[in-house]
Amino acid sequence: MRFDYPEGATPIDDISGLITEWVRTQEDLNLVEAENVSQAVRKYLSGRISLPQK
Repeated sequence: MRFDYPEGATPIDDISGLITEWVRTQEDLNLVEAENVSQAVRKYLSGRISLPQK
């Protein structure tokens, strides 16, 4: 698989094992990345914040 990268972007040379089989286009990759960011936000950035116990 080969992606065209915008100027200044860091290319990924070895994507084996990183991208699911159905990802074929940059748009597909963007969708996968957006879902991963959404999951991280739900897991790490939403919820209660508690102060350290003294």
